[in-house]
Amino acid sequence: MIFRDRAVLITGATSGVGHALACAFATRGAHVIVHGRDPDRLAAVAAEVNGTPLRVDLMAPNGPARLANAVRRVRPDLSMLVNNAAVQSNYLFSNRSAAEAATDAAREVAVDLAAPIQLAALLLPTLQATAATSERPSIIINVTSGLALAPKKTAAVYCASKAGLRTFSKALRYQLDDDAEAGGPEVRVVEAMLPLVDTPMTAERRTRLAKLSPAQVATEIVAGLEQEKSEIRVGKARLFAHLHRWIPRRAERMLRDG
Repeated sequence: MIFRDRAVLITGATSGVGHALACAFATRGAHVIVHGRDPDRLAAVAAEVNGTPLRVDLMAPNGPARLANAVRRVRPDLSMLVNNAAVQSNYLFSNRSAAEAATDAAREVAVDLAAPIQLAALLLPTLQATAATSERPSIIINVTSGLALAPKKTAAVYCASKAGLRTFSKALRYQLDDDAEAGGPEVRVVEAMLPLVDTPMTAERRTRLAKLSPAQVATEIVAGLEQEKSEIRVGKARLFAHLHRWIPRRAERMLRDG
């Protein structure tokens, strides 16, 4: 895969894996559309990668539509969508008030599952049009987690959202592969499954597992894209997927209390 001259939207690009991916794509000649909520960090990353900043809150009911409209205005030649933005709240439902648990659940589902699905739907016509005119495939990359395979008890909604995004990615891939085989423009759907990564979201998480750096994650995702993989399992997520396939109960116990 060639990244040069591609227009790439990365959600949650102001820190962690999103920031690392923005840098990786930019060094390969892509034009990066940097999405985030913090105006200062957004401006800094956009300047770093010579990209286009778009400040939109994906938790807002019209957030995904606002972002999609903005992308179409600034880069109607969009050819890559990276659904990376995510939030994770760690709590037990029995230890929170009903109102607090419901509020946190709605927030996580909105960002981690609903927004990627909505952005894929809203930007698919743009991605298809770019693929048709450029004669090279467009790509949707959905970032999931090993927790999509086996959940931990303190992040029930995050794990459920990532499991849902994994299933959505596979079903959408079936649809778009059929469209391409029928002669339509080619849009590939890629799932990037991550292990525990050293990001602001996991900064306070104490664990015996080593955290992978965002830069290493970006390197492996880029390598997987260059090899045209439809599922990229990064770092220990690759080993865990094998363990879960062959010894699922033991694999689930490994993450249950993580």
